[in-house]
Amino acid sequence: MRSLTMIRDNNYSTPATPRFVFTAAEAAQALGVSKKTIYRLCARGLLQRTGGIRHVRIPSKSLQDFCSNTAE
Repeated sequence: MRSLTMIRDNNYSTPATPRFVFTAAEAAQALGVSKKTIYRLCARGLLQRTGGIRHVRIPSKSLQDFCSNTAE
């Protein structure tokens, strides 16, 4: 599993500063799924989301919990 602090940019993985929240696109990239899947996981309650209707943010703790719960 990729570290959630790694951001892929043009096929290069570079360490980034620790993130507390991710956009839906960044969360999708970190999990290796589509943005639509992130929205579905949020709708099912498997991922927590913050923000309004247009600006969805996924807390890093939610991503870590999701990964640890689904890895079992």
